[in-house]
Amino acid sequence: METERYIVTAVAGPKVAGRRVEAGAILELTENAARAELLAGTIVREIVRKPAQTQAIGDAVEVETETTAPTEDSTETTAPKSKKR
Repeated sequence: METERYIVTAVAGPKVAGRRVEAGAILELTENAARAELLAGTIVREIVRKPAQTQAIGDAVEVETETTAPTEDSTETTAPKSKKR
């Protein structure tokens, strides 16, 4: 049977799955052996994080941009107009 790695939590007693352990210890258990301990909260699955794949600077995603040149008719300003009282 295949085993998985589990980490003993702080709520665990001196024995988990019939083994003498301390909090933070790593156990290799089968799914059947771990089932009751997982439900009791005395162990959690070990999460193996793979390093993130880094993307090279030259591999950046291309973004299409549209630029418009000002025309002779554009006399509007972008500043907000103030109200006269």
